[in-house]
Amino acid sequence: MIKCRELCKHYQTQEHSVPVLNSVNLDIHQGEFVALMGRSGSGKTTLLNILGLLDQPTSGTYELEGQSMLGHSSEQLAALRNQNIGFVFQQFCLLPRLTIFENIVLPLQYASGDVSDAYAYCRGLIDRLGLASLITRKPAQLSGG
Repeated sequence: MIKCRELCKHYQTQEHSVPVLNSVNLDIHQGEFVALMGRSGSGKTTLLNILGLLDQPTSGTYELEGQSMLGHSSEQLAALRNQNIGFVFQQFCLLPRLTIFENIVLPLQYASGDVSDAYAYCRGLIDRLGLASLITRKPAQLSGG
């Protein structure tokens, strides 16, 4: 499912190049659960940004489901993220001015392209999760738990 070979990422400062990832080789097969662990500054977030198609490596190869993820346009990468990658952010990443319902339905609208399908799916999901009483609230009005 995910295959990286000799993956490198360097950031350029005014004075020099700063290596963050150096020759990472990684295979993740369908159905596997993987945890990235390491000290602060070891490149975990950089690697996840590359795997999530939010950043490009300086060198090396990255394949997702047998297809190279290098050399795509921003629009192509956005489409690949939309269809193939899910994110669980460290912060909630909810839009503060939208209601909980609007925050849930927004990515569904992007994924399906059909507002009525997204609304129907969202309403069913909210009912199954027992969140119907919270859908008109804003993120700041909810408990962090």
